[in-house]
Amino acid sequence: MSLREALSPKEYTLFWIIVLLCFPAFFINLGMQTLNEDEAIRSLVAFEMLCNKNFIVPTLNGLPYYYKPPLYNWFIALSFLVFGQINEWTARFPTLLFLGIFAISIYR
Repeated sequence: MSLREALSPKEYTLFWIIVLLCFPAFFINLGMQTLNEDEAIRSLVAFEMLCNKNFIVPTLNGLPYYYKPPLYNWFIALSFLVFGQINEWTARFPTLLFLGIFAISIYR
């Protein structure tokens, strides 16, 4: 069953209005604020993964960083590679991606 068939015409229109409003809400001023402590640590770990080409053992300042699993660091490193730059915007993009997936799951 498609989305159009599952929703009434008003609900379908409202759904797309909400989706369109999510883009400016998510992306405006994304790279303007400085990274907080956890974002900065995760970004540094992802940056070191890219520099060392070691995606199995995460490090922070050259020392092993075992406090959190590396999966989210992999997503940040992938964001750095996809966008070709390392900054606040690319470090926060995976968070927004998962926020969008979460919003869709809440809606469903």
